[in-house]
Amino acid sequence: MALTRADAEEVLVSRLSGLLAAAGMAVTHAGSNADLADPLAWALRRMGTDPASPVTVTDSDLSGLGAADYDDYLDLAEYRTLQTIQGHLAVVDITAGPRTEKLSQLAAQVKAMIEAKAASLAEYVTNIAYGYIRLDLTDDYG
Repeated sequence: MALTRADAEEVLVSRLSGLLAAAGMAVTHAGSNADLADPLAWALRRMGTDPASPVTVTDSDLSGLGAADYDDYLDLAEYRTLQTIQGHLAVVDITAGPRTEKLSQLAAQVKAMIEAKAASLAEYVTNIAYGYIRLDLTDDYG
């Protein structure tokens, strides 16, 4: 069964729902979450597939991904979603009388998560545009 947009959104919301909510972003996963459109499209382009629209992803766009690519795709989408969350977060601390909110701590946590995800992606996602294929063929027919 092919990965659907709703499936991808469900995984991202499962992984990042608390941060999405803290950033004021939607936590729905019915296949039409506008806040996840850019991360899903960006990740798809990084996987070498151009969606029909540069700003959204449909189920048919995802049908080109093989099952072996799902984890890489979702990790790339998570990475871009973390970057989007970072852009939506207020990064200032607020003090009103005895109440204090240390919002900069959440921003620092998201930054650390982005760096960790980037390191994780670097371990197994390679850019084939900069690689090469080596064929080590031998002639056994002598």
